[in-house]
Amino acid sequence: MNINSNKKTFFKTILFISLIYLFLNFVVGQRHYNNIINLFPENIKISISKIFFPIKYIKNLKSEINYLKTEIEYQKGQVDQAKPYGHDIKIKNRLKDLNYSQVKSEFIYQGKKIKIQKFLNYDPFLRGIQNTLPGSAYLDIYDDKIFIVSTIGILGYSSLFKDENLNFKQIENNIENYLNIKHFKRNKTYSIRDIKLHNNKVFLSFTEEVQENCWATSVLWAKLNYQKLKFEKLFSPSECVKVENIDEEFNASQSGGRIVFIDEYNFLLSTGDYRVRYLAQERESVFGKIIKFNIKDKKHIIVSMGHRNPQGLLFDDKKKLALSTEHGPMGGDEVNIIHLDKNEVLNFGWPIASYGEHYPKSVESYGEEFVKRINENRKKYPLLKSHKENGFIEPLKFYTPSVGMSEIVKIKDGNYFFSTMKDKSIYFFELNESNEINNEPIRIEIGERIRDIAARDNEYYMFLEDTGSIARFVIN
Repeated sequence: MNINSNKKTFFKTILFISLIYLFLNFVVGQRHYNNIINLFPENIKISISKIFFPIKYIKNLKSEINYLKTEIEYQKGQVDQAKPYGHDIKIKNRLKDLNYSQVKSEFIYQGKKIKIQKFLNYDPFLRGIQNTLPGSAYLDIYDDKIFIVSTIGILGYSSLFKDENLNFKQIENNIENYLNIKHFKRNKTYSIRDIKLHNNKVFLSFTEEVQENCWATSVLWAKLNYQKLKFEKLFSPSECVKVENIDEEFNASQSGGRIVFIDEYNFLLSTGDYRVRYLAQERESVFGKIIKFNIKDKKHIIVSMGHRNPQGLLFDDKKKLALSTEHGPMGGDEVNIIHLDKNEVLNFGWPIASYGEHYPKSVESYGEEFVKRINENRKKYPLLKSHKENGFIEPLKFYTPSVGMSEIVKIKDGNYFFSTMKDKSIYFFELNESNEINNEPIRIEIGERIRDIAARDNEYYMFLEDTGSIARFVIN
């Protein structure tokens, strides 16, 4: 009798627990039972879920983890959008027009008022190369249109009409296949370095991550299409500069990247040393060089070596020579003349000879390891002051302290000017028949860092980095 009674009690208990289990299983997650559920303390609710509903508990945990992952990615995206590259990526993705409104401006030279037209974009690029804000850009003129490209690859064009605004229509492109947000996050010096249009093609130089943490100055090209540009690699060296290297220094702002065509199929490309100085004197290396590249056979030869960071490049078709402007270290900025008819590689001396000095001037305030490395590099790279006496070519002109040279352009036969970033000025000079500078270059202060110049006849357009604006002036 007792056994039967116990069995009944046991089965009743099992039935009761089962009913409770089914009831709770139904109640959990039902909104209208939330008031009942909320009567239990949080730790009791969690314990009940773990013990009685482990599968549902695990499922809920997985859902919560996935939600948190999504939220983290969303918040990361919000942070990216708040950064300069995020702002510029948004402009690029939306194919937003770039409108530069004209503002009258003037500067004074020798008591005369010289008018320039300045064009401001009230929603400018934000990602700069040197400045944190606003952004940098490069310019070129082709087929009566001015083209602009930002550091991340926003690319547009505007018709050129005197006394009107510059309204750039964006061109969709695939630059992000080669240079994108993963690079922008690491360093602002990973960027587009120049734009050149030639024979209905668009050419862009950029800092390319050839291998992981190993960089080079490369060139993309695309057939000109005003709706969409599909870029492909044209020049991408197998050699690259590692961030961790024998000199224990690396700087992608020393990448050169200037492009200039010398005939229908050949262009010159400047490359920097990325602050791995010995490469400029390695004859087989493409770094610290000016290279001649043929777009038909895709082959290149080295024209000159011993360059630190050539930022400007000009071909004078009448004189059959090139002029380059180059950043020195601390002082020693150079204008160099490159004779293209020589059957030898011209050597301009860096880093053995320079009229500049190594950074930093004083090392006393730095740590022991830093001082040791700097002193070792100073022994390896003595920066001898005379180029000629040490077997190198003297610069046409050098500047100490540095002026931060950028582009160089030709005005007319024998007359040129170059722009500067650090000095925020332009310098006019003349070459005589012996290809020497006749007089001290004439300096005119603009008041902003000048990243690039594009020329059409006697019109000159400058990209000004301190305001992210474009300035136009005419030389009569």
